Amino acid sequence: MRTSKAILVLALILTVAALAPSATSGKPIKEPAPLPESFVDPTCGFPILIEVLDQNEFIKTFDSGRTIVTGTLKVRLSAGEKSIELNISGPLHISEDGTLVLGGRSVNPFPAGALGPGSGPVILLNSGRMVVTFDEEGNPTLIDIVGSSTDLCTVLGRRSQNFAMPGFG
Repeated sequence: MRTSKAILVLALILTVAALAPSATSGKPIKEPAPLPESFVDPTCGFPILIEVLDQNEFIKTFDSGRTIVTGTLKVRLSAGEKSIELNISGPLHISEDGTLVLGGRSVNPFPAGALGPGSGPVILLNSGRMVVTFDEEGNPTLIDIVGSSTDLCTVLGRRSQNFAMPGFG
């Protein structure tokens, strides 16, 4: 895939996948959700540095494979001389079929076409509820957004147009 997938979510999913087989008691297994201190996301067509400022998230994995990620996650996104600090503490629910349900505030990269035919790449700051599924190739597919969304590519970068798609408030 040419653009980055939801890097933060992907890191959590990979961690969850490694932990899921060990969830065999009746109680969920709770473990820290480690993330790298920083990484670069190329989704917008220019590099955005994402730095983890505060991270105290935990992954709870249930026998069914359902997973919940809760706790504190604060990040700084920077591109050139522009930066923004965000509290994106979620929570994140991952169902048995891999569907993601994000609540609260979250940052989510989507490659071109993921939000519908002709849509460009975006990194959305979502405040509210977002449901995302993945196709057979692992590409994110947006199902539902309830709340408000801001295109951080526009906020941090070279694009001047406003982000507007049907169903976004």
